[in-house]
Amino acid sequence: AAAAAAASNGTGSADAPCSAGNSEGAAIKRSSLEEVSGARLDDSLWIKLDEPDLGEAIAQDLRKLFTVKPLGGKKGGNSSAAVSTPSKKVSLLDMKRSQQIQIELSKFKKLAAVSGQMRAAILKMDEDVIKAEDIPRLRACAPTPEELEMLQPYLTSAVPTDALEPAAKFLLEMATIERLGQRLLRWQSKLAFPARIADAESQVRAITAAVECVPRSTTLKSLLALILNMGNVLNEGSMRGNARGFESDVLLKLSETKSGVTEEHPNQTSLLHYVAKVSAERRKDVQKQLKHELRMLEEASALSSAGLIAELDSIDKEVGSLKSELPLFEASASDMDRFFMVMSKYCETASGQAEQLRQSVALMHAGLKSLSVYLGESATATEPEELLSRLNAFTVSFCKACRDNEREEHMRKKKELAQKEQKQRQGARKVPVKPIATANHKMNQIQNSLRRGEFAMMKKIQEQMSDELNLKMRARRQNVVMIDMPRWLSSAQKSCLSLAAKISVTVADNVADTDVNGVISTWAGGTVLVQLGMERGGELAH
Repeated sequence: AAAAAAASNGTGSADAPCSAGNSEGAAIKRSSLEEVSGARLDDSLWIKLDEPDLGEAIAQDLRKLFTVKPLGGKKGGNSSAAVSTPSKKVSLLDMKRSQQIQIELSKFKKLAAVSGQMRAAILKMDEDVIKAEDIPRLRACAPTPEELEMLQPYLTSAVPTDALEPAAKFLLEMATIERLGQRLLRWQSKLAFPARIADAESQVRAITAAVECVPRSTTLKSLLALILNMGNVLNEGSMRGNARGFESDVLLKLSETKSGVTEEHPNQTSLLHYVAKVSAERRKDVQKQLKHELRMLEEASALSSAGLIAELDSIDKEVGSLKSELPLFEASASDMDRFFMVMSKYCETASGQAEQLRQSVALMHAGLKSLSVYLGESATATEPEELLSRLNAFTVSFCKACRDNEREEHMRKKKELAQKEQKQRQGARKVPVKPIATANHKMNQIQNSLRRGEFAMMKKIQEQMSDELNLKMRARRQNVVMIDMPRWLSSAQKSCLSLAAKISVTVADNVADTDVNGVISTWAGGTVLVQLGMERGGELAH
């Protein structure tokens, strides 16, 4: 509008690329202004705001700055006589957007290299060329409304596109596809539908199998009866006594009931561990059997029926939207554009499978309610599978309690065996160990005197200890067999060889040179006997 006003006033320049109409192939980059109109405009600042006059100079400079010329060439004179120059690349996109598109296109390799192949593959919905993981990339590269407006001159006129950058050429190619965004969104839903249905069906089967395995478990029944009997014994004489059943949440509170500590039972235990102990005494494989019978609970306890309902609602909503959009593509249906034909068949198939899945979910809910009735529970409307989670948690905790009991029994037997072996070793000793009277021991007396500061008494006790040690040493020396070395040597010379050697021996804290006479006797059997005589202190010790 500003360009038209400038032209009517005669102030516009013919050569200025102020609009697409003033210069052939030129396009002005539009701003991101969104008009405020209607009731929102009333009493707003825009009513009171005075629009400043930019002036013709600023207006022309603004148009020149934000005008894109796809064709490079010299201006002035007759266009037919203009001298052609090498064209330059025209950048309609900012650098970040251009790089994003080129990175995504590089993942398609040869498909994006040839012009028109990507467009043909999308129109034909060729799933051999475009996979499920490729659809999000194409949706990210789809032209935005602002980009479509910039590309409009290239779509409505015969403007050459050779000067466009590769990213802009791809957007121009995608802009020729009618309702590209809807096509890619519904195609993505179609490719993801089989996996979504299979996942939902597997969840329904898991919950149904878990519901069916609980009534068939004989081990669970016996455990519930045992827990009920024990609970009635503990609650005897109270309002909770003589109960005929209990809620399933009681199974998760068994570990909170602790036993007392007595001389007979020094280790504290829980009611859950005691139940596991009694059950294992009655049936050794109770842990293994319970885990096998209720193995279906582990997978089902992590599932949610609310999530299944939400997934079904999402599928129904997508199929319903597709049904309402299909008439818009019927007119363009052809061998080149197969969207209407392919998606019509998919719509019928998806509707049938979704209905079958909804019936399976209804049967699953009925099974959960019957299980609640079987266990005397009140069915929870929001999360009916919560009962399965409680039963699975009890199974896990019960098996752990069985393992704890087995480990404790193993450690008890190991301790008893060690004590028995220790008693046997003590009984096998030939020399009994003389116990030390610690109360009257000399060292204890010395330490007590030192604490009390009785140094005289301490020295007296030390002297007594020294006298006692000297007496013991003299008694040991008297027990040493004394022999006459020369006489012994003369009697042994008939069958032995005499040997004299001077060796260094250690006696107490002193090292001294001592004369040693040694005799080596060789016997016929090959055994060698060495006897030494050592002279010390005027005596000869053998």
